Amino acid sequence: MNKLLKVLVVFIMFLSFYSFKKSIFKRSKKYFYETVYIQPNGDTLAQEKINWNPKGLPWLLQMRYQTAITFNYYPDSSKTKDILLPITKRNLWRENLIEEYKIKGKEWKGKWAVKDYVGAIENIDEVWIHPIRNDHFIYTEIAPFPCVEKRKLIKDSTWTDNMWFGSGYDEFSGTSINVYTVDGQKKYEYKTMKLDSCWQINAVSTHSKKGENYHNFLFHPEHGFIEMKYEFYDGTRIEFYMVEIEDKKNNSR
Repeated sequence: MNKLLKVLVVFIMFLSFYSFKKSIFKRSKKYFYETVYIQPNGDTLAQEKINWNPKGLPWLLQMRYQTAITFNYYPDSSKTKDILLPITKRNLWRENLIEEYKIKGKEWKGKWAVKDYVGAIENIDEVWIHPIRNDHFIYTEIAPFPCVEKRKLIKDSTWTDNMWFGSGYDEFSGTSINVYTVDGQKKYEYKTMKLDSCWQINAVSTHSKKGENYHNFLFHPEHGFIEMKYEFYDGTRIEFYMVEIEDKKNNSR
């Protein structure tokens, strides 16, 4: 493929990408979340802050269909180092790291990822995003992804999709069937955030090894996934709450 043809292909991809005007994953916006990680016994083990930053550009791993989003993590609890991950290989990696620190006369304090770069979809038919899944959030990988089929935003409507997980996911390898059900409209209120006309969507995945995992979330047509509540096969719960929206284009917060 010569240089001119390559340029033409890239131009067509970008033209296709920008043909739909985005309202959720547009570059001028930033979303601020608070999250809690709750153990099966009901104890809150960690509380953190996470920001979503749409980049306004195609995601490099799927340039034709997905837009790029950066997750920025701000852990605010030292307890995160005590979280046991649900995947053995990742726990072994952490144990080896702790041992390396001990040999050096230091203490590993649970340094987690501070940033992630993922893809999202927003078009006339669908809104979808890779879940927050770094480190202890890896549970969300086998739960239903944040996903909305716009034409089915009607009470009691449903849709399904299937997922496959390779051997790299260790205990999570296998398949899952995800079923989404629209419960109806609901008002969102959390701290100073209030939004009307949200859609309550309840989803369940049936994993071939781990059984059922639940993801109940609120979706707003202009601001996306504003509340996400997960409950997993072992009783662990993770909840995300939007606390602020920043839109530089509209000069608002």
